[in-house]
Amino acid sequence: MTTRDEALAALTGPGAPFEQVEVEVGGVPTTVFASAPAALRDLLVSGRAHGERDFLVFADERYTFEDHFGIVAGLARWMADEHGVGRGDRVAIGMRNYPQWVMAFWAVQAL
Repeated sequence: MTTRDEALAALTGPGAPFEQVEVEVGGVPTTVFASAPAALRDLLVSGRAHGERDFLVFADERYTFEDHFGIVAGLARWMADEHGVGRGDRVAIGMRNYPQWVMAFWAVQAL
């Protein structure tokens, strides 16, 4: 029988799928996943590889990964071009938990 500590070591140890390493973040030693994306934006871009597979389903609405990427890119471009939103700006999303919230969140991350 595998103990909890053995299971954690098998998952997070050197060379494991969820290997953890210690790095300095803002002067503070922090444990992070070795192969984690550098930013949420990287997740958005890598998700595009799933193409026409379902990304989000709400009631009778369906969005593929490619749909999601296109909507997010367009919204991010609109926020930047029409409203001057850029890196480091704070953006509040004031809406209910609908698919549009998800698109707005990822558009902010893309900026």
